[in-house]
This record gives sequence, C-alpha cells and structure tokens, in this order.
Amino acid sequence: MIPATEPTVGLRSTASRGQALVDALAALVLLGAASAIVAAAAAASLRATHQAELLQRLVAVGARELAGLQLGDAQPAESEHPLSEPGLSGATVSRTVARPGGALADLAVSVTAGSPQQRIQLNTRVLVNE
Repeated sequence: MIPATEPTVGLRSTASRGQALVDALAALVLLGAASAIVAAAAAASLRATHQAELLQRLVAVGARELAGLQLGDAQPAESEHPLSEPGLSGATVSRTVARPGGALADLAVSVTAGSPQQRIQLNTRVLVNE
C-alpha cells in the first residue's frame, strides 16, 4: 500500500524545483547586471588611459616645439601649421613670440590633436640679447 503522504511530497518537489529555477534566473540577472557594471568601468578606464597617453604625447611635442623657439632669435611672430607626427592625425602647432618690451620675450606653443580635440599650451619667457 502507498502511504498517503506521497502525493504531497511530489507536489513539494515540483514547487521546490520551480523555486530553484526562479533562484537560478535571479542569480543570472544579478550576474548580468554586475557584468555590465564591470564592463562600463573597464571601458571608462580605457578611455581615460587613451586620453592620458594623448595628452602626454601632446606635451612632449609642445615641449620640443618650445625648445626650438627658445633656440631661435625671438623676433615677434605668429605661425600655425599642421604637424606630421606619427599617431597624431590632424595635429596642428601654433607658435607665438611676443616682445612686450624690455629684454624679455614671451613664447607660447599650442598643440591640438585627437578626436575629440585635445589642446595643450606651453608658455615661457626668455631673456633676449639686444
């Protein structure tokens, strides 16, 4: 003879399987949400690293151009020209030399490149032999 409690055990078993399925589905949804957060953080980190690398290159190019201006005769002038630097597409360099008076010359170099456009400007003053 079959005990009377067997059918209720079968129903409980089906209910517990359904609960396990709901729990597994909830765990997958939470795992997906956590993965999306981690992916967004990784993408932001890569963008920040790329931007920092671009700014580092722009500062290096600007320092090189400023050193070239310091070696020149420091006559008042202004120029802007495209830069053919590997890896910096569409880069431009702007140089300005101003002599406000006296024996000092103001030198400025601006370098613009990247997408979106990033711009750095380096300024200095040099003593000019009259």
